[in-house]
Amino acid sequence: MSTLAQHWSDTAWTPLLEHEGVRFSFIFYSEADNVNNGVVVKLVNTNDYAVRYRFKIIFRAEGAEKIELAEGELAAKQGKTGDLDGLFWIPFPDGRSIGEVGLRGYEILPISVTG
Repeated sequence: MSTLAQHWSDTAWTPLLEHEGVRFSFIFYSEADNVNNGVVVKLVNTNDYAVRYRFKIIFRAEGAEKIELAEGELAAKQGKTGDLDGLFWIPFPDGRSIGEVGLRGYEILPISVTG
């Protein structure tokens, strides 16, 4: 895990989903850049094998919706979070408050290891 949220205890995270052995959770920041709302997502692979992930995260605010794509890989038993892993967003830099956070189109695919 890296950057912004690695030091938060597990109780600070709001669960979003568990799918194919990968747990998705998030933390909401009311002033992520000292002004705007932000969200950091944490992924934890509970499988004994590596996976490739892909999902769309949806942010809704009054009168607006923003959809971002995230994709990458997780080693067996690995967790990732934060900006360096592409899992931190400030979706409305115009000061709107995030009202809803959700996931859509999530895929978890095993990575086959050939040797």
